[in-house]
Amino acid sequence: MPGTPLVSIVCISMNHEKFIKKSFLSAIRQTYPNTEILYVDNNSSDASFEIADEIFSASGLAYEGIKRESSFNLSSNINVALSGARGKYVTFLSADDWWKPTNLQEKIDYYERHPQYGLLYGSCYIHYYDTGKTIKENSSSYSGWALKEVVKRNFVNAIGVIIKKETLDTVGLFDENSPIEDWDMWIRIAEKYEIGFFDKPLVYYGRQTGSNISDNKAYMKNGNEYIFKKYAKYTKEIASARHFYKLANIYDTATENPNLDNFLQLLKNFQFTVGHFKHLVKCTLGIFNIKIKPAK
Repeated sequence: MPGTPLVSIVCISMNHEKFIKKSFLSAIRQTYPNTEILYVDNNSSDASFEIADEIFSASGLAYEGIKRESSFNLSSNINVALSGARGKYVTFLSADDWWKPTNLQEKIDYYERHPQYGLLYGSCYIHYYDTGKTIKENSSSYSGWALKEVVKRNFVNAIGVIIKKETLDTVGLFDENSPIEDWDMWIRIAEKYEIGFFDKPLVYYGRQTGSNISDNKAYMKNGNEYIFKKYAKYTKEIASARHFYKLANIYDTATENPNLDNFLQLLKNFQFTVGHFKHLVKCTLGIFNIKIKPAK
């Protein structure tokens, strides 16, 4: 379709039958008129595949659906989908996230005006399924040549990211050995391309307490270590990344389990920042079981 390059939408699910309808209907109801659906279900034991397959088959869009017969990691499932991608652009949708109707239209219009970017990312809303609360993510907004920043911290929001297919042809598919597959991909892209930030939240990241991979501290620690070793040549940036994620873990632990040992860890790793002081205060209050009522 002239002026509207094909966008390949890679959809992934695993036991998401409670959320999948809202998520995947948001993909087929985009105002952008030229898309294809590449769907991989990671051996769900519920009705995820059947629900999604019915939605996509009835959509009238070009569609390929695969249900895997055993479970694989996310990188493997994405790579299987990407093997059939024909679009100029590729984007990704997990079955517990969803998009506003103009997500692709607005971003592709912007991307076409800024072809130098290897990938385009943006801000998002975070929706907590257990409470029903939705907040706007406070995201970073780097644009341009940002390799050093990307190595220091995984700030690129994977929800709603769009990548040129030619970018993937250049840097390769997702590393199936990397537990944090998105950070690894962002670094490889930032080594060769500028990255772009789209400053408007058009996507929703659905969080389920305790079930998101980012909540698994051991998994994330292993993933960080993989990145630190793989990109050790960026000595200063990896040292900064180690420091950042060490502090982030200390903050999370002190918030979740305020006790004397964690308070001492905060003191041992003291930073002259407002954020660090706030965590000290929160931990102290937690030790004495003091709760501060929010201002009305």
